[in-house]
Amino acid sequence: MLRDVGYWEAVTGRVIDDATGKPIAAVTVRAYDKDVVKDDHLGEAETDADGRFRIDFPQRAYQGALALAEGRPDIYLKLYHADGRMKTTKVHYDMEGDMEATSDPEKAGPESEIEVMDMGEIRF
Repeated sequence: MLRDVGYWEAVTGRVIDDATGKPIAAVTVRAYDKDVVKDDHLGEAETDADGRFRIDFPQRAYQGALALAEGRPDIYLKLYHADGRMKTTKVHYDMEGDMEATSDPEKAGPESEIEVMDMGEIRF
């Protein structure tokens, strides 16, 4: 049985305290694709002890019915700290990343790879 799941992608990064420069754990990070009418929610994750996060999502999460017109995702993040602080990052237009091998049969594309886009360090 063939599945039409499309390619999977991921967005990664590291959340850093702006004042101390130290990583922040337990921050909820939500990824979105910026669109003209309604932004697509791509997924969410919580930062680990080193402030790192990874959110995996299928291309269909942002392409929908207008797949040919959509192109690359325009990604921005919303960060939520347990103390009530919230931050929205700037939009990174036409995000592209590096291909990474994956052994996950659900996420592996034809070449057993997933595209990983790194947002770098995010000051919070």
